[in-house]
Amino acid sequence: MKYILEGLDCATCAQKIENRLRSSEGVESVTLNFLARELEEKFSDTSDAGEALERVTRIVHTYEPYTKILAMEDYRQRESLIEWRELVPLFAGIVLFAAAFFIPTGQLPVLLAAYFLVGYEILYTAWKNILKGEVFDENFLMVVATFAALYLGETFEAVGVFIFYRIGEVLEEVAIEKSTRRITRRGEEHKTTALVLDPFTREFREQRLQQVKPGAVVLVRPGEMIPLDGVLLESPGTFDASALTGESYPQEKAAGEEVLAGQIVLVSPAKIKVVRALEDSAYQKIQELLKKATLNHSPTEKMITRFARVYTPIVVMLALGIVLVPWMLSLGNLKELIYIAAIFLVVSCPCALVVSIPLVYFVALGKAAREGIIIKGSKYLDMIRQVDHFVFDKTGTLTEGRFRVTAVEGDPDTLYYGALGERYSTHPIGVSIREAYPGEFDDADGRDYEELPGLGITYTSGEERVLVGNRRLLALNNLPVAAAEDTPGLYVARGRKLLGRIHLEDTIKPTAFTMIEQLKGVSHHIFSGDTLERVKAVATALEIEHYRGELLPGDKLSALQELMKTGRVAFVGDGINDGPVLARSDVGIAMGFRGSDLAVEQSRIVILEDQMDRIPRLIWLSKRVKVLVTQNIVLALGIKIGVMVLALAGHSSMALAIFADVGVALLAILNALRINYQHSL
Repeated sequence: MKYILEGLDCATCAQKIENRLRSSEGVESVTLNFLARELEEKFSDTSDAGEALERVTRIVHTYEPYTKILAMEDYRQRESLIEWRELVPLFAGIVLFAAAFFIPTGQLPVLLAAYFLVGYEILYTAWKNILKGEVFDENFLMVVATFAALYLGETFEAVGVFIFYRIGEVLEEVAIEKSTRRITRRGEEHKTTALVLDPFTREFREQRLQQVKPGAVVLVRPGEMIPLDGVLLESPGTFDASALTGESYPQEKAAGEEVLAGQIVLVSPAKIKVVRALEDSAYQKIQELLKKATLNHSPTEKMITRFARVYTPIVVMLALGIVLVPWMLSLGNLKELIYIAAIFLVVSCPCALVVSIPLVYFVALGKAAREGIIIKGSKYLDMIRQVDHFVFDKTGTLTEGRFRVTAVEGDPDTLYYGALGERYSTHPIGVSIREAYPGEFDDADGRDYEELPGLGITYTSGEERVLVGNRRLLALNNLPVAAAEDTPGLYVARGRKLLGRIHLEDTIKPTAFTMIEQLKGVSHHIFSGDTLERVKAVATALEIEHYRGELLPGDKLSALQELMKTGRVAFVGDGINDGPVLARSDVGIAMGFRGSDLAVEQSRIVILEDQMDRIPRLIWLSKRVKVLVTQNIVLALGIKIGVMVLALAGHSSMALAIFADVGVALLAILNALRINYQHSL
């Protein structure tokens, strides 16, 4: 069950709501994303949707009585960011507040009417929380501050506090909503139906995506988004993949090439044969990664949350001390002391920090996603700028990974047995060998397949064992090959006989040169299972000083752990054998979403397209986040402390306190949004 908690503006309340729901009977897990106002519940048993909504409503309204709970489906149909009808009391209160300036007598009733019109939600919420013993929330602080102003006869200031506080809430809601929609609801425009070819009538009929099975043929018109992963049946086709990978250039596809859900058809209608069900599509997987991205918080975010819990009580205690201590010692005028304390209460609200700091990370995650970089949590965005060593896999990471068979040496059956062994492989070398074989395979031939990471593949053909792999695989099976004959490619042996070699060619990615040139201040390494000669050739071309070849997955892991003793390490890879090192490194980066599922799962960052130059841009983004977070902390605390010091010196006012609360929060939010309009390098 997914809901939107519209109007939820208290981070502390959000945490309490999440904890209460999590302890409810039958609930397996609860996730409440405060910035996105998005609540997701999973149940351990079959629960009625109506009962679930009733329970959520009851618990939410315990802490936030005026928060609206909307089912995700209902929310998606809304076009407006806010419900303007709900702002009628605010507008009416502003009109009355302005009118009071022009009324020579009888101002008090008009101002009190404005006070209750604008502040009744705040007053009611504060009262409910007081009954539960929750006295250090922003509603309580605003109420006490306005009561103090009313007691002192400063009715205009009391109404002004409520008006500007509510205006600030509305503006914050709009700003945050615009930002968070870019990431948390990035997939809402995705189609829910597809035009599917009926095999009997040969006509295309609309069908829900959940019902479309692999093998079905779908028709996608120009301007529409491809609903499911598939292969193009007719060529040529032109597609826009920017919504999926951030790549701005249109892609040309020929018949038989793969197209992914999320790409948009540009020129002519496309007939596509579905290869994966909805839940397994690339687009759905990306949406899941994006949702998880907002849940792994950075140390800075956690620190701000902890700080906010003690900041408000400390300031409230100071406000009480400002009134009580001088009054008991007869050192000051009581009304002046109450006024200063009221200023402290308004300034004590931590919204500028609690909202703006997570928003910086949230906006940065959204910006990265639009550029084809999925970061599985803001803490990894912080860690990437702290990396000392970058370690790269070679094949498919630094090189294109699109091998071409250049020659076959030895027995005429060498290519057949090599392709038969690689027909289920997803490794770039295996794919190239399989595609190079022009004939058909005997389905009965080939069984007992076993993939040996870092070595190759073994299987049984007829009654004999077949080896397809590198020199080490042959040596382990007592079929040694002279080192001088070790040219790029794979060996094929059947039984006790070496059949021959398949020669291959690969090229370094152009973006790898750009990346290495721009990655300053860190060391570069290559860890590869390929031969040392080929690893050295790539390292020399890219001017990478540190490289190691002929590493099995266990060797890679050992080498990585040794390097981690000297600093933080980021590992960049794409294959199945990279899974352990991606998981063990401080920051694992998977290149290409269509690479190994294990690599994507074990990594902390996924770069959707095989573009190595995204890595320097990622580091730039991480550094910009640090700058903006620092600016917001200094801005918020600096102004708040400054206003409190001025208040103690008798030079502050309630208007300045409102600016230190609402104004600073808005400035911090706008500062966080600046990252959307900044460009790297």
